[in-house]
Amino acid sequence: MSTSESALARVVGLARRRMRANRAVALAVPTLVAAGLGAVAWTAVARVVPVPDGGPATALVALAAAVVALGVGLATRIPDRLAAWAADHWLQTRDAFTTAVEYADREPGPHDELVAAQRLAAEECAATIRTLPGRVRVPTRPLVAGVALVLVAAWLGVSANPVEAEQAELARQRALVDAEAEALEDAADALADDPATADLARELRAAIEELDGVAAEEAAARLRELAAALRADVPQDLGAQRTALSGLGGELATDPVADGDTVRAQLDALAAELEGVDPADTAARLAELGSATQSGLPSVGAHLQAAADALAAGDTAAASEALGAASDAVGAAAAQQQAAAAAAGSAAVSYT
Repeated sequence: MSTSESALARVVGLARRRMRANRAVALAVPTLVAAGLGAVAWTAVARVVPVPDGGPATALVALAAAVVALGVGLATRIPDRLAAWAADHWLQTRDAFTTAVEYADREPGPHDELVAAQRLAAEECAATIRTLPGRVRVPTRPLVAGVALVLVAAWLGVSANPVEAEQAELARQRALVDAEAEALEDAADALADDPATADLARELRAAIEELDGVAAEEAAARLRELAAALRADVPQDLGAQRTALSGLGGELATDPVADGDTVRAQLDALAAELEGVDPADTAARLAELGSATQSGLPSVGAHLQAAADALAAGDTAAASEALGAASDAVGAAAAQQQAAAAAAGSAAVSYT
């Protein structure tokens, strides 16, 4: 059909736009209600059970669904004949426009004069029409209900969610538990270096592994038990030991006995190169270090003195063995310090 530049085409266009608007509203309003119900249900459930809370996004999704439905309705193709039929219905023109549209593109036939007369009558009628009666049909109550549901979903999304707050607190407690478990794992690694505490290290690691999947509150209680057991297995007064370790480290940092960044590294290096040192000077230095550490680190002091005596006697093998024992004793003391620090840290943390 070719209805361009004619009154009939204009009326058909008016009817088509009205139909598209009606269809768009008919799709968008129920969609808004359904999406609003879904958004309210989701945000309400999120306040009772731990499910992802979309917050205000749930309301935006509901609005977006209604907008998409509106766009689909507006984009719907409406044939000329259907639009003409709607115009006849609204204007009560007794199928005048529908008939004119139906016969517009037909092949010429025996009733050409009648068709031409009908089309002319339709054009004359259309020329007098500027607007269609009535308006776009909007279901007011469903629209109000849909908007109200979206607003309720938005309010639920921005208001405080007790389940979300509870989950955040549980996450905080779990983070504390994980941090303390990691500290105890470090202590277990340090304890494993000393044969005297290797069994304790294995027990500590096994207990920490059992915390996986345990609720934060129960895990915290178990950590406190582990910390108490750890404190019971390490010396209670480590102040003198800590002072002696610090003093030995400072002395060897200022005046090293061999290459190395740590006390143990220097003692191990010295044990490996005794053949190339001055026995008298080195023995005197080791005896001095042994005397300085005797009170805080008696085991280390005894091994250093033994190394000094063996070196003075010319027995480098015995001196090397004593230096290795002194290095192990330093490592054990450091492990005890770390374990005690981890135990004290676990006891100091509050999980409630």
